[in-house]
Amino acid sequence: MLRRYGLNPHFMMQPSFQIPHGENLPLSEREKWFAEEREAYGRIRPSRGYPYHAANVRHGFRHLPEQTFAGVLAFGAGSGDELRPILPRIRHITLHESSSGMADTTELHGVPCTFSGARADGFLPFPDSSFDLITCLGVLHHIAKVSTVLEEFHRVLKPGGHALIREPIVSMGDTGKPRKGLTPRERGLPLPWLLEQVHRIGFMPQHQTCFQFLPFSIPCDFLNIQPYNSPVLTRLDETLCRIFPGSGRYKRTRLHHIFSPTSVFLVLKRPL
Repeated sequence: MLRRYGLNPHFMMQPSFQIPHGENLPLSEREKWFAEEREAYGRIRPSRGYPYHAANVRHGFRHLPEQTFAGVLAFGAGSGDELRPILPRIRHITLHESSSGMADTTELHGVPCTFSGARADGFLPFPDSSFDLITCLGVLHHIAKVSTVLEEFHRVLKPGGHALIREPIVSMGDTGKPRKGLTPRERGLPLPWLLEQVHRIGFMPQHQTCFQFLPFSIPCDFLNIQPYNSPVLTRLDETLCRIFPGSGRYKRTRLHHIFSPTSVFLVLKRPL
């Protein structure tokens, strides 16, 4: 259980800077990674419905400009349910998915949709400057070479467009062993590395929120509560993360390390 929440029971030394496993793998190994992750989340996905609507609004959607989005790339979004809070402002959705389960989707609550299949190399099959908005919510940590995908986001985003990224920023334990509730290859992304990539590629960060305070989210799980579907509980979690910002450690090797945020939400903009 503790591994799932980023607490590694093996007391290991914490490096000052960590590149995520997968970044330097050759394409042949990334193809194996892709094959293992392709349908894995669908097999373990909880059946209680989408659990992050309030968090997405609080940390992401409310920081977007008041406009209509002609084209939205929902990267790894499954059915696209994460877009429900802003659907009235969207004209067209492209669902870019590794799973073929949504290949026949043509609309989402009346908004036209197009399906696009993901590739193991991370490249996107779209022209430059194709989208007004990209959502990538809890997906990058399933991908081997995250930097390629971030570079592609910048390429296909229109100048002045926005990207919303939400990711775990702590270790999820040893990917070489089965982990209950996790897919075979998923791992958190070290926040310093993620922010370095964002700046290197040329994004302008508009807003950053660290959230998912572990001593708060674990009891909610046990009580079958979805705190990030509740505006009140989402704000309480945000407050706790501000009071206990933690040390930013990637590997949580001591019990007191759990008193810190475990995820980040980034609102990024491609400069004009």
